[in-house]
Amino acid sequence: MVIMKDNESLPIPTNKFIIGSDINAYRDTLVDRFRKKHQGIIEKVKDNKGISSDEILVSIIEEILLDSEDLLGTRLVFTEEGNLHDAASVTVKRSDLLKSVADIVAKRKELNQRANDIDLNSPAFMLFQKICFDKMIAALNELNIEEESVQLILTKWSKQMENWGKELKDKLNEMSQ
Repeated sequence: MVIMKDNESLPIPTNKFIIGSDINAYRDTLVDRFRKKHQGIIEKVKDNKGISSDEILVSIIEEILLDSEDLLGTRLVFTEEGNLHDAASVTVKRSDLLKSVADIVAKRKELNQRANDIDLNSPAFMLFQKICFDKMIAALNELNIEEESVQLILTKWSKQMENWGKELKDKLNEMSQ
């Protein structure tokens, strides 16, 4: 027996044991109803072109945790019905989801630590800066720019670079949040 609810065009089976093609229609109805009430990750990214990777990561973690809660409910139903084999299978799947969240959090923490480990005063970083500076001067010289203009460009660039260390640390801290 199939009934219609909430002006949905897809049928919702009323019986507990869904068989045949009814299961696909039922699943589609549930997914459509869920998506109307809850914005998924894909929609968030499409709607907010400027969404940060951190916001995407939080959305992913939230969805994983919601799925974990759904699995907890499923496990409790199986246990209540005495179906311990299926309850154990669901417990393993739920544990895998929770482990994936723990792995994401641990990896993020590791990346945050690495971002804070950059020594801006190290000899290697100073050498990198010198190489970049030398390459910029070489490019300006290849363009046959007059020496006076090159000096003016370098002066303006130096002025722009006064607080580069603070700006870099701020950006790294932003990324690690």
